Amino acid sequence: MALISKVKTWWENHECNVKNSVDILHVSMSVKPKWLTKKVLVNGNEVEFILDSGAQISCISEVTWKNIGSPKLTGVPCKGRSFTGNEFSMLGSFMASVEVDDSKQVLVTHVTSRK
Repeated sequence: MALISKVKTWWENHECNVKNSVDILHVSMSVKPKWLTKKVLVNGNEVEFILDSGAQISCISEVTWKNIGSPKLTGVPCKGRSFTGNEFSMLGSFMASVEVDDSKQVLVTHVTSRK
């Protein structure tokens, strides 16, 4: 709410000669944008990853985890939160060998209970 207040204050002080203007405080989309994805190898299995340079952790769904052989999970089930504030459950994590193009890395991969 503070952001809306700041925008309104800025707009009220903004020198603009536009008549019949309206404030847009919320925009929603009926169609979700298509994610930028890349096929990678996780423990030798092809998996389509969503490329998210802002993500703090790497996650795969429980279905994908089962499809790559259900590597043993460590840690305890816990909750995570997306950048939009949505909460999701994590079943645990495992060390995955991930190959992208000519690069191969081992990284912690978290398993989520939802897609």
